[in-house]
Amino acid sequence: MLTYSLQWVFTLALLAIAVFSTAIAGQPGLAAFHRGGWRIAASAYALFAADSITQLIFGGIAMGAGRSSAAMAAYLRWAPVLNHSRTFLMLGAAAALIVMGARRGEPGGRAALVRRIALGTGLLIGALIGAVEGGSSPPCTIPR
Repeated sequence: MLTYSLQWVFTLALLAIAVFSTAIAGQPGLAAFHRGGWRIAASAYALFAADSITQLIFGGIAMGAGRSSAAMAAYLRWAPVLNHSRTFLMLGAAAALIVMGARRGEPGGRAALVRRIALGTGLLIGALIGAVEGGSSPPCTIPR
């Protein structure tokens, strides 16, 4: 239960970062280059938090239902999809930031589209990898 609680704390912290990143990106007078970076961060952390909250709620239901429940079996089947989608989402965010930094110029009119494609592609690739990997069986119990 400690791990589950810490995952909630971590996820809520990332959600707060998404909110603050959005606020910073909207500050008047902020250079377009910096605004672009903050928008990438805001989008990535918001999507990461939404994905994580989905998994945490699903996991909470599964834990409450018990180890051999249908809810646990479903959770274990879908957990890799959610886990990998977040990993590849952040790789997409890293790619967007690297491209933006390598260009060294002000983001153009397509910056929002590039951000959406990078994050969406990462999310989708991760979900597909998780689906191919498949779930695992419920944890075994040790007899007493």
